[in-house]
Amino acid sequence: MRVIRRPRYCRAIIICHGKSELILFSKLKSVLRLPIVVEGNDKGKSSIKIQSVQGYFEREEFKNKKDFCQKYFQEKYKDLKRKNQFDQLVKHLKIFIVLDADDATKDQIKRYKGCEYFKCRWLKSCCVPIINDPDLERVISNIGMEIPKRKRDKATF
Repeated sequence: MRVIRRPRYCRAIIICHGKSELILFSKLKSVLRLPIVVEGNDKGKSSIKIQSVQGYFEREEFKNKKDFCQKYFQEKYKDLKRKNQFDQLVKHLKIFIVLDADDATKDQIKRYKGCEYFKCRWLKSCCVPIINDPDLERVISNIGMEIPKRKRDKATF
């Protein structure tokens, strides 16, 4: 009997603040073998701030459904639309935006939690804002884990 494999579409997109978050979620993706995409600015070298989330959603892949499907679902939008799969895939997709709160005002954090910074109307229902208050290192130390003292070692824990 021949087994037919179904494509494994992307189930989640995780947009990371910096290198520490990028390494953490990439490791989770690898260990758990999840069909997710982990992204950051410049592979984590430059951070994404709460104020720049709106600019992040102005990238090519978020501008229209065609480019979005090509990058995250590896199929053409017209093929997915014809099979009535696009709406179903987007319905089950989550976009987690993991950012630090240390460089934002209370008003900016409130607007971020209310999803006001998310530009794509057709993806707004998928967006899940996650805040590290004030940053990932402090959150990890609050749960009892040790964090590195030197800045260059922060991304390796």
